[in-house]
This record gives sequence, C-alpha cells and structure tokens, in this order.
Amino acid sequence: MTRLTHDWPEKDPDFFVGIEVENTKAKGLRTLFVVDIQDPKEVTSRARQQNAVHVYLGANHSYHKDWIRMRNGFYDMAKACIDKGLIVSLNFWAHELAQVKEDLAKLWTHKNFIPQLSISIPNINTENTYLNIKIDDNSIQQQTNKGVWCFDLYDVIKDEYVTTWNQFANDKPI
Repeated sequence: MTRLTHDWPEKDPDFFVGIEVENTKAKGLRTLFVVDIQDPKEVTSRARQQNAVHVYLGANHSYHKDWIRMRNGFYDMAKACIDKGLIVSLNFWAHELAQVKEDLAKLWTHKNFIPQLSISIPNINTENTYLNIKIDDNSIQQQTNKGVWCFDLYDVIKDEYVTTWNQFANDKPI
C-alpha cells in the first residue's frame, strides 16, 4: 500500500495510529486504525497503549477480505472496543450493508458505533453533471421507507465535505 508518509513500512501494517480526519462524529479524535481481523484483546490493548479513544475497523478497505472469518471477527472487535468505552467506526462497501447490519445487529444502534458506508466513484471530476444518487427502498411493493431520496452528485461533492488525500499523511504504522 502506498501512503503519503515517508516512514511507511514496505509490508502493510495491521495497525496504524493518527487523528481521524474523515467527517464523522469521531473527526479529530486520536484513532487506532485496524486492518483486517485482529485479536479483540490486542485491539483494545493497542488502543490503550496509543491513547486512542476511537477505533477504525476495516481500514484500507479490509472489511471484505475474508468472508468466513469475518462473520464474527469484526463483531468481536467492535464489541470489545465498545465494552471498553471506545468509539468504533466500521468501514464497508455499500453492497455489503445488509450483511454488515446482520452481523453487527446487536451494536447497530449503539451510540459509540459509526457504520461508515463507502461508495466508490473513481474519477469523480469526469462524471456526468446530472449523475443522480438515489437512496432507494427494497422495492415499490415492499416499502420500508417513507419514500426515496435523490440528489445530484454535485450537491455532495462540495469542498466542505471533502477529506483531501494529504490529510491522511500523518498516520503512523505501529
């Protein structure tokens, strides 16, 4: 993995630490970033050692790496951290929402849990100016929402919402 720091190791680390720069309720907090599934006791121990109050699970898009081990692994890490009073983010792709919600159902509405749904739109500056994002329901026949939400891409790709790549440069591998 290429990072913006000068001292990043050649082999990707399982843990790194920094300040959360993405625009969530954890923004500005000292954060332990966790790649893939790690032992929950090690995660909480490293968070304590690094004075982190926020743990970011699924760092480097690692949530989807191993479906078999993942089923309980991310839940176990999140639960251990929340039990220690830490705030926990879990980053995952949009198409994984139903599975993540099922796997982490017991934590889903916890005040210290931040589910972070990622939508990949490469080369965003070349997109059609009318690209519309729709938050939909299951179907028109089996509605679970009061409707659908639609907004143009350019309604959300404003400077006030962007976290630029250079803001990630201060993360340190541990």
